[in-house]
Amino acid sequence: MRGDDGVGLAVAEALRTLLEEKPIAGVEVRTSERAGFEVLDLVTGASRAIIVDCLEVPEPQPGRVRRLAVDATYGSARLTGGHDVNLESALELGRLLGAPMPADVEVYGIEAKETAEFSERLTPEVEAAVQPFVEWLHGRLRP
Repeated sequence: MRGDDGVGLAVAEALRTLLEEKPIAGVEVRTSERAGFEVLDLVTGASRAIIVDCLEVPEPQPGRVRRLAVDATYGSARLTGGHDVNLESALELGRLLGAPMPADVEVYGIEAKETAEFSERLTPEVEAAVQPFVEWLHGRLRP
């Protein structure tokens, strides 16, 4: 509902569509509008996890994709929630509790242009980045 904030969900939907056309065994798309503790449910049991979210930074280049370290997910509202734990802490908690956490976790942030106005649409710059990123991601997921 906040414009470019929905880019992670747009990537997930586009990847789901591409996987229907060009399946990759073992690849599953899961979505959430939150992270923190909820990320545990999403990644438990996976050998690999790729997380994509909107990235809010000063002086953005809307649509630019950045790979983020798991311990440096600043700029991502859901991956560093003030009322929840950050991504790194959630994964560590899962390990401490004995849950099978993925050994490989990649995090990508797509720089936003507009997240303050009420809108269900991505800005054109961010929308234009979705399909090329999804195609690149699909290629990374192939064995």
